[in-house]
Amino acid sequence: MLLQVIYLPARPTDEFKSFFAPVLNFSDTHVQSSWIGPWSWGGVVRPVPGGGIPMDIPRIEAKLIFRDGGHSDFQAKFEWLKERLHHAQELGMVPGQNLEPPPPYDASAPPSSSSAVGRQQPSSDGPEPNVPPTGQHQPPQPAPDEPPPDYLEAQAQAIAIQYEERERQEADRR
Repeated sequence: MLLQVIYLPARPTDEFKSFFAPVLNFSDTHVQSSWIGPWSWGGVVRPVPGGGIPMDIPRIEAKLIFRDGGHSDFQAKFEWLKERLHHAQELGMVPGQNLEPPPPYDASAPPSSSSAVGRQQPSSDGPEPNVPPTGQHQPPQPAPDEPPPDYLEAQAQAIAIQYEERERQEADRR
């Protein structure tokens, strides 16, 4: 899981429909105010391949306007998230991986409600027919002998994105 900022404009045009970039690609983020206008939050963004920004633009300046407040909360949460992602990166963790250890296992604890999601609970009249008891396990299904749908298209897109990223890095060096 990659944490990204996704921007969807209120009035998209043919030239600009949206863009996205990973949180760690934002730098120099700050809150600004004007004497008579609303508060804003902005920063410099390094676009990613396929993110909606043309390849020949190595950096863009993003600006969000907060007409009804919330700018300081946004900045605080954004910086907190960015610090956690930097920390995870320093530890060699995969972006989005949980930074906190899981709770200790307790065999005597009742099963969590998430394990019962999707199961039908027996009514007070007794168990319903055709519903296997929760203690029985289904045998594992055999692995498919063909690639998943759109696999080749996804592979081609991944190669194109890698190529675009190399081109963008070369443009940055110039």
